[in-house]
Amino acid sequence: MNNLIFYLTLAFFIFFIVKNIFFWTYLWQLKEYRLDRLLVHLRSTQQGRSLIFGWFSIAKLVAVLFFFASIFSPNIYSIFPYIVFLIYLGSFLKVLNETRTKKLKLPVPTLKSSAIFALTAVITIGLVGIPLLDKFLWLIVIEKISTLLIVLWVGLLWLPSDFYKDIVINRAIKRLSNSKKLLTIGITGSYGKGSTKNYLSTILSYKFNVLETYGNYNTPIGIAKTVLKGITDKKNIFIAEMGAYKKGEISEMSSMVKPKIGILTGINDQHISLFGNQENIIEAKYELIDSLPKDGLGLFNGNSKYCLDLYKKTKKKKILYYVDYDNKRNVAADITADNIKADKLFTSFSVKTENKKLGNFTLKLIGKHSIENVLPGIYLASYLGMETQAIKKSISKISPTKKTVYPYVNVKKTILIDDTYNANPKAVEAVLEYMKLYKGKKVLILQPMIELGKNSNKDHYEIAKKIAEVCNYLFLTNDNYVEAVKKGIKESGGNCKVILDIPNKTASFIQENLGRNDVVVFEGKEAGIPLSLISHEEV
Repeated sequence: MNNLIFYLTLAFFIFFIVKNIFFWTYLWQLKEYRLDRLLVHLRSTQQGRSLIFGWFSIAKLVAVLFFFASIFSPNIYSIFPYIVFLIYLGSFLKVLNETRTKKLKLPVPTLKSSAIFALTAVITIGLVGIPLLDKFLWLIVIEKISTLLIVLWVGLLWLPSDFYKDIVINRAIKRLSNSKKLLTIGITGSYGKGSTKNYLSTILSYKFNVLETYGNYNTPIGIAKTVLKGITDKKNIFIAEMGAYKKGEISEMSSMVKPKIGILTGINDQHISLFGNQENIIEAKYELIDSLPKDGLGLFNGNSKYCLDLYKKTKKKKILYYVDYDNKRNVAADITADNIKADKLFTSFSVKTENKKLGNFTLKLIGKHSIENVLPGIYLASYLGMETQAIKKSISKISPTKKTVYPYVNVKKTILIDDTYNANPKAVEAVLEYMKLYKGKKVLILQPMIELGKNSNKDHYEIAKKIAEVCNYLFLTNDNYVEAVKKGIKESGGNCKVILDIPNKTASFIQENLGRNDVVVFEGKEAGIPLSLISHEEV
């Protein structure tokens, strides 16, 4: 009987351990193989804490204690195999449920992730065949060893990865140093930097030969790869998006590309868990402006309090851009957008500088916040010699960036907004403002925001109050900060129902209960799962 129980347990264990290796490889990859980001996840999120203190972890600890207790009371050992059996049966059923509900986490196949998975899987399965302890206890020990093996491979691969990065970065620096006539524009901020980069590139490409960092390549190695693949003698302008999780990283990228122009798109407490405090975030973003030469130019978003403060203290040549949402113009800016009219699929506005009016512009972008991301492009186009008519024509070529407030429609003509690239307080506020244009049902699928540090509960509480004023339904993709969200919804007095998202059920709800005048916004990466289960097409 013991053998039968063991082989059944072993079957469930192997099924589970393969999934577990996939998961930990996925998590390390998601956190960019950075220990600091992984530790923040484990420490500050419900998902992370459950990996250490969840029911299955506690059950395994109890099983181990039970085994050692049986050393002193051999009679109770007979129960131990059944405890381990139940643990891995439960783990097996959990994997089946995650598969059924589309919540299974898998890494993106790359050379690094594939190597980590393969090495860990081969050694782990090999260890099963050479039990060094009681065979039931050995399965629990192997599970822990497999997790440590992944940490080992990440650590061992760090050195060759870092060596490879240095080679690529040095080659990119050399390539850039040979491009004497290339104008480099650096962009950073807590939010909006990707969209600002894309729109700026579209506008300037009307007159210049422009290269921009590919996709979300906003790290030193990402920038270097863009340079090596894209820089040619024909390129006039290089636009480098720069992201960071700690002080010094933007300075490193700036010393690499040597920007002549720097744009600060906005600063908030995004990634404060990694930076430590707000002041560190501000100082890190300002590294871009610090890196500019004496004849450089800094652009600051006047709609961001911290950017406005940095603008005031900057001694270098500087420009303040500002979107006057309510036509009160309470900020004296060098270039201002006002008279804003937002439609479901278009946004129009007027632009003026201190010296002249540039006229009216229309964007094929949704959401008033898009103007903040376009305004630097309008200014720099004029600064670099483009005529107003040429700027207007270039603006007409701007299209939404995929996964960044990108509109789709399903078979029932419900508008589905894909904003799954990221989730932060500013982004949520922006989509809530946009949803007000709809008279039907309003649904937000939200991945709770990450790396907000000690402000996490407060930020989720405050954003929940705003959600309650607009939305009929809020689906949360995980249970991080769920109590803070529910408290905010309840205290707002709004009639918004909070539901924990199960992707296939969420997709069914949308398809069965919403229609032509309704809107659904998918906010954050995890929200992309239910969206992928809905048949949809571009508007």
